[in-house]
Amino acid sequence: MSKLNLGIIGAGPITKFHLDVIINIKPFRIFGITSRTNKNCIKYKEKYNIFKIYNNYKEMILDKNIDAIIILVSPSSMTKVIRDVIIAKKPF
Repeated sequence: MSKLNLGIIGAGPITKFHLDVIINIKPFRIFGITSRTNKNCIKYKEKYNIFKIYNNYKEMILDKNIDAIIILVSPSSMTKVIRDVIIAKKPF
């Protein structure tokens, strides 16, 4: 069975806890990550062996390599991000 490529939107403090769980789920591979500033993305990329850092979440959701999205953004940004992910027809 092939791995399901996940994209992570958001790289705040809560992201670490999600990544700690996801890396232990065999069918999942953390393919990409992005955030507003990408400040923490480099740290997470190195620690969790993430393949790619995207410049923004819209670039990520258009990538055909991404099978599903995990959204870890602030509540004030959640509605807009979810709407864009739904329009792109990506599971989240």
